[in-house]
Amino acid sequence: DPHWPKRPLRARAEIVFDREPPIRTNRASVRFRPGLSPALVAGWRARADGLQQSFPGTTQPAGAPAPDFLLGLTVSPFKPRRGHWQLELWTGLPDEKTIEGSVQQLVHTDSIFPPGANAVIVRDSFVTTATMGTERQSVVTLVPLHLRYNLTSFLALGMGAELHMQRTRTTGQQTLSGFVNQRYYIYDPTNDTWVLESNQSGPPSTSSSPLDDSRQQWQLNPFADVQVLSVRYGPAVGLRTIYQQTDEGRAWRWMLYGQWRF
Repeated sequence: DPHWPKRPLRARAEIVFDREPPIRTNRASVRFRPGLSPALVAGWRARADGLQQSFPGTTQPAGAPAPDFLLGLTVSPFKPRRGHWQLELWTGLPDEKTIEGSVQQLVHTDSIFPPGANAVIVRDSFVTTATMGTERQSVVTLVPLHLRYNLTSFLALGMGAELHMQRTRTTGQQTLSGFVNQRYYIYDPTNDTWVLESNQSGPPSTSSSPLDDSRQQWQLNPFADVQVLSVRYGPAVGLRTIYQQTDEGRAWRWMLYGQWRF
């Protein structure tokens, strides 16, 4: 039976001639090498909000991020019957998007009191950082610890921990623009207040430079899952919940996948 696991056994035969007492042979032992059972897997995984931070100063699309499509390979003992271990390696399809945005910062403020004048000049120095380019993201997940238990040939449970890595590379152009805003105030002793007399900005100074930024984020996440259909050999479908880091802290994220074990 190709679906029966490789299990050691002992057997002997009985040979009967007519009505003579059976002749029993010696016992023979059969042993198998354990062997490994690979499986191909593919699935959709909900992204964690904490891993969706783009390059500073760029905009994010509205709504929840689309799930990642992942492909992977698993290795476990040959057609396991009950409890067994499993190793997994997953990789996501590269995701590429265009990013753009700008951030303005107040970097310095000066207050100047002209001699002999009841006035003050306030100078604010601003810097605007504009970014335009392409952001590429790739995902790799290694599962070094995964314990599974087959309740039947059609139902299995599992739990373990994964090492999840997301790499983000941003390339493009970054432009820095600086300008000074000058305000002239005169003191009004009658109302005991400062009155704005003029407000003007100087010409901006601009410089551009190429942008090439690479970041990696690592997470160790526990998970639990359930599989149905042919869990020991052939096709199966699984649902996995992963306790993953997000912007608000850790939260459960889902993963739906299909598997074909050889």
